[in-house]
Amino acid sequence: MTSNNGKLRNVNYGSSRRQSLGEMIKSIYNEIPETEVSAREGLASIQDSLWYTAPEVLNTIIYKIFEFLQKTPILNTPETPQWLTNIQKIWTTAMLKDSKDIADPTPTSGGG
Repeated sequence: MTSNNGKLRNVNYGSSRRQSLGEMIKSIYNEIPETEVSAREGLASIQDSLWYTAPEVLNTIIYKIFEFLQKTPILNTPETPQWLTNIQKIWTTAMLKDSKDIADPTPTSGGG
């Protein structure tokens, strides 16, 4: 059992990218049935590490989430319950947003 007992921390700080990744994790977590304690604990552990990951290596969190989605048995079933379809949509939407944010970062200065 993890130190946070499979519960997500409520954290509202950090860069916009960190916040976006945190929201994606929270959304996926909320779709996983409560009976799937092990899966929820695994995702809570990833969310916990998000807040201790340096900004320049936040991509490692994306890899951790991707690996979680690929290797968690309940997420790799021939059946596609609605909650699993919702997780797929959450992942796809978040990755499209993340790639756009990285490709077109908001300028921080008025230089030309």
